[in-house]
Amino acid sequence: MIAEPAVIAPEKVFEDAIVSLIHDILRAAGRSYSIVPKFGLDIGMFISDDNGSYARFIEAKSYAAGRAGGVGFGNGRGEGAQVTMLLCPESELEVIDKTVRWVLADATRESGQARYAFFDCRTAKAAAMAGVARGKQNNLKVSHLSKNYLTWPKLVNALQAFVLRGGPSNPRLQDDAPRAARA
Repeated sequence: MIAEPAVIAPEKVFEDAIVSLIHDILRAAGRSYSIVPKFGLDIGMFISDDNGSYARFIEAKSYAAGRAGGVGFGNGRGEGAQVTMLLCPESELEVIDKTVRWVLADATRESGQARYAFFDCRTAKAAAMAGVARGKQNNLKVSHLSKNYLTWPKLVNALQAFVLRGGPSNPRLQDDAPRAARA
């Protein structure tokens, strides 16, 4: 396993660290795979195991306080795969959540601290400032996600479970409100 990166911003640096970690996870598991950057989301993975082939996708974000309390997704006009995905109805997000995760690194916190969030699309939608919409810059509210930050080793375990289809694959970031109330 690769060590926790000391530098996690700008976002491309963090994304590269996640890609390196995924390579290590898949090699260690002896899986055949292909990683395709920018395959709709930041990281697309196509993986084979004894049960066949499957896909996994990750959207990587790095928060360095460039926006007060938020990290943007999509473009300034409310367009992009992330926006389109999060605008899907709940029933479709349940399907999407089987193959997509978001990972956020908080560069305002020190290495070694809990500073990573690993979450699904329904959590991303709930964390969107003023909701997800076309025609505006969409942002994730970092304070919503920071409630359940993970340390690097816990992020590695969560990412491994998700990528390898084993064990609990999504330590969900949820608030106290029932899912129906957040949708």
